[in-house]
Amino acid sequence: MATYVIGDVQGCYDELQLLLQKINFDIQKDKLIFAGDIINKGPKSLETVNFIMSLGDSAQVILGNHEILFLAVSYNYLPSNNKNTFNDVIKAENLKEIQDWLCNQNLLIRIGDVFITHAGIPHIWSPKKAMKRANEVEFVLKNQTTRRLLLANLFSNEGDKWDKELEGIERWLCILNYFTRMRSIEKNGRLNLKFSSTIDQIPENFKPWFKLKHKKFTDKYKIIFGHWAAIKGETKDNNVIALDTGCVFGGKLTCYCIETEKKYAVKALKSYKDI
Repeated sequence: MATYVIGDVQGCYDELQLLLQKINFDIQKDKLIFAGDIINKGPKSLETVNFIMSLGDSAQVILGNHEILFLAVSYNYLPSNNKNTFNDVIKAENLKEIQDWLCNQNLLIRIGDVFITHAGIPHIWSPKKAMKRANEVEFVLKNQTTRRLLLANLFSNEGDKWDKELEGIERWLCILNYFTRMRSIEKNGRLNLKFSSTIDQIPENFKPWFKLKHKKFTDKYKIIFGHWAAIKGETKDNNVIALDTGCVFGGKLTCYCIETEKKYAVKALKSYKDI
């Protein structure tokens, strides 16, 4: 048995199939965990999501910013635009099934001493607190009423700095931003939600989130994440594994085997999107 964590697929269905062939994925024995952004930007979002759903208990998905965006658009709380390539999913006969399935996925998964999330875990939260915060918003998304309340207010405020006194929608949005949109962060916990470039371009007073880990995230723990394509899978920290290697931009689709601690990758068949 092997557990593979797969980086941002973003509708690159063909490359996903090539990667699964490369690792000799066995649905009877192996497990796949997708580190978020399985849809959007690439050409085959519907095929990707339907395939992952068909794997049943052999696959789990971490919610990324593109899943959250899709949910807001598909529930008619946000307009779509020509940058989005998930219209095939919105028009799908099984749209409601897809919506419910996504809303029952996770923001953070822990397997032993390994934590898997889309954007990362901020240094202001211990392992225990991070799980607790993730569970708060996962519960909100599972409930039909609170789900709609959250999605209807998705960009109603910045939500860029945690405060334990935050309540309701402001609290949910802030937690969501840390787990799905974070890249750079200040020591006081404030996020720069507009930054998406390389580490050497980070604005003054900000650092990559993984350079400011909580003291309880000792070397016995690993954090696996996607989201930040610009760093090309490089963190210079053996305990922080970056898996977004920009497949949709013509890079690679990468996965990591938890048991062997090895990475596997396939080259993109083409570039589907300009960086």
